[in-house]
Amino acid sequence: MKLKDLTKIFSYSTVLELSLGVLPCFNEIPEIKVDNIIDYKDGDQGKYAIQEHERGLSEEQAKKGTREGDSISIHSDLRMQRLTPEKDEIAEGISLFTPGNQTQENKLKLMQTDNTVRAQFSIKPFEPVDSLNLGDKENDIYPPGEEGSTEKTWSRYVKIDSGDWIAGVQDQHYKEFYFFGELLQGRYILTFAPVGDKEERVWLFGKPEKQNMDSSTAQTVIDSKLKTKSDKGKILKKVSVDRKFSKVDEYKRIVYGEVYIPYNPEDPTTVDTQGDYMLAEDIEEMAHDFLMNAILNQSRDMDTQHDFIGGKAVPVESFIVRPGDPDFYVGAWVIAAKILDERVWEDILAGNFTGYSLAGFGQEVTEE
Repeated sequence: MKLKDLTKIFSYSTVLELSLGVLPCFNEIPEIKVDNIIDYKDGDQGKYAIQEHERGLSEEQAKKGTREGDSISIHSDLRMQRLTPEKDEIAEGISLFTPGNQTQENKLKLMQTDNTVRAQFSIKPFEPVDSLNLGDKENDIYPPGEEGSTEKTWSRYVKIDSGDWIAGVQDQHYKEFYFFGELLQGRYILTFAPVGDKEERVWLFGKPEKQNMDSSTAQTVIDSKLKTKSDKGKILKKVSVDRKFSKVDEYKRIVYGEVYIPYNPEDPTTVDTQGDYMLAEDIEEMAHDFLMNAILNQSRDMDTQHDFIGGKAVPVESFIVRPGDPDFYVGAWVIAAKILDERVWEDILAGNFTGYSLAGFGQEVTEE
């Protein structure tokens, strides 16, 4: 099956992840203490849900679904769960809840039309995975002592939004996210900012006027996701391609190898083990996007075995093979990588690491 836009769909390091591996496969902010640090990284993705959490309900109020009564308080919970890079399952996450009574107004709703609105958040890390499902039931109520209730009163959860998210720039006190939902739709910023006369710092969440991400990695993924939703006849598919090194320069500690070679109907080796292939012009675009985003994000290092732990090697050359090159397949994307890690270099010399392994998501295109 023909592939396109392999670089533009999925990212956990730059825009396309390159790994060194075994191939049996071809087979100046001051330090301020911040509690409950959100340890997401640029490019992380996951699922979220927003639930309105009603507390202080009597049994009758809970079962009738009424919100009337002075004792009732309502606030919003934004629960975010991170997906692992390789599995479509929830690994870990956080819950941010807006304190205070929101019976009169919900700031998460107000900020959709007013970019000056900010909601204060408190953070509760690592809630159970099932917490994303709160509010799915028509009248999701809990008796005293159970989920979200007090010892004497009932609680109710009402889910008002859910969807996917991707993380952008993630500094200690400044974190950007993009949400693909109905209520939360677009770029949002979470800042640890001083408020009040005493300038005590709290987490503030808002939707800024500027909607382009500071992270070009995340922006590339966002553009592709939005484009994918409108494209017909294209399928998002996970792609993994392995190619052996063509040359190992022991003096310079540089390995050379083809990352992807273009399709040739007369050469079966140009179709990968999944039955997929790419044309020369799409491989060239993929190579250019990889290098551009690597430079813009200052993230040019490589991992091993797709463990997403960089610092093992860094690309020092990246080029498309031109006609007349005696060493590589014409039209192929070639990378030369300088090996930085001593143990990785020893594994290469011992034959334990034998080539490049590319991983990402691409568009599966049905040819006419």
